Amino acid sequence: MDELAKQLSKMLDGSQKFILEQAPDVIQQFILWSRISLTLMTAISLVVAIAAIFLLWKMIHVPKDKKLSWIGEKMEMEEGFALIRSANEAFLRVLTLITDIFIITGALVATLINGYYALMVWIAPKVYLIVYITSCLK
Repeated sequence: MDELAKQLSKMLDGSQKFILEQAPDVIQQFILWSRISLTLMTAISLVVAIAAIFLLWKMIHVPKDKKLSWIGEKMEMEEGFALIRSANEAFLRVLTLITDIFIITGALVATLINGYYALMVWIAPKVYLIVYITSCLK
């Protein structure tokens, strides 16, 4: 039993030394990975927000006599079906508006959150490490 405890102690000492030797490199790589991933996530969410705002703007500024490009071709219909067609177009406009607002809100929230952490990791990487470690320990 003593021999097993000694071997275990040697293994733990060896692994502890290895961890301590590699810790600066691991921390540096983690900071670099965090910088790149958070910056990319911020950029992607910002592009999604801008695209959704652009689509919303285009949808709102469509003249009434023109069709929405994503509804499809206008079909020749009898007068009885004109009301159904206009109701479908109105429903699609409202549905697109609601969906677009949700996408814009989500993308802007993601941009703010990711931007906050991206700034933190670029400006104060030690603070970011502390915040990250404490969030992992919770």
